[in-house]
Amino acid sequence: MIRPTTQPQLSVPRQPEGLTPAQRTPEFVGRLLAAAEAMKSELENLREQADARRYHLEQVDRELRLAAKLQGDFLPAAMPLVDGMTFHSFHRGVGHVSGDMFGVDRLDEHHVGIHLVDAVGHGMPAALLAMFLGHAIQPKVIQEHGYELLPPGDVLKALNATLCNKGLSHGFFATALYAKANAATGQVDFARAGHPLPIHMAGDDVRYLGGDGALLGVIADEEFTPESIQLQPGDKLVFITDGAECLFADDRYGDQDAWLAAMTQRRDLSGTELIAEVARQCEATRPDDDVTVVVVERC
Repeated sequence: MIRPTTQPQLSVPRQPEGLTPAQRTPEFVGRLLAAAEAMKSELENLREQADARRYHLEQVDRELRLAAKLQGDFLPAAMPLVDGMTFHSFHRGVGHVSGDMFGVDRLDEHHVGIHLVDAVGHGMPAALLAMFLGHAIQPKVIQEHGYELLPPGDVLKALNATLCNKGLSHGFFATALYAKANAATGQVDFARAGHPLPIHMAGDDVRYLGGDGALLGVIADEEFTPESIQLQPGDKLVFITDGAECLFADDRYGDQDAWLAAMTQRRDLSGTELIAEVARQCEATRPDDDVTVVVVERC
């Protein structure tokens, strides 16, 4: 049996076609026109705000690009040429500007100073701090009849005191490493301030070196324990910032064991080839942190 359909209990009445008599009055039409004008004015206002924001963002982008170019001018344009050692470097910032800064500077006929600085954080504040610290490093003291090359621990101690004595309004910290390499003898002295451990590659023996000290900007009178290594012909030293430890890790976070294993697998590469391998891996993984790698190779 077919049951007759029933009307639903709730129904929406159909709207009459066209305007109702009340909507045909001049007063109603006037209200519609006024509402349309108000909407037009609001749209114009929103368009002006969008244009202003777009201009502001473009201005910020231009300033960041100029800052990136300026920061790049503070990085080494070329590695120093000295008999007995070669130097190789790779640097990639994750944004326009980088919290990493490094330098490889000839100090005299035989000595080369190497520094890596990694400011805590990202963006412009970290970049400004890294540039300040890189510029504030003083590796030698000029005396009346010559100069004195300072031990790496003393270089970091003075740099740390400079940062602490600034009395910055916010807590700004950085890790750093400073090394003094004697290209004639192969001896490299270095000290660390909370910085990743360097790796010594000597044939099949690939291992981390030591050295210890707190972050820069924490304890004004901090001591930085110096370390020394004697490089033999063919040996390499690898200095990094912590972003490099992410390159061969299984996740996006740094892994000391993975980095050491990656360097062990590549122990037979030359300094040039090792830097090229780091560059390829960085391009493939696109890490979320700035990456700096410096390789010292004994000839």
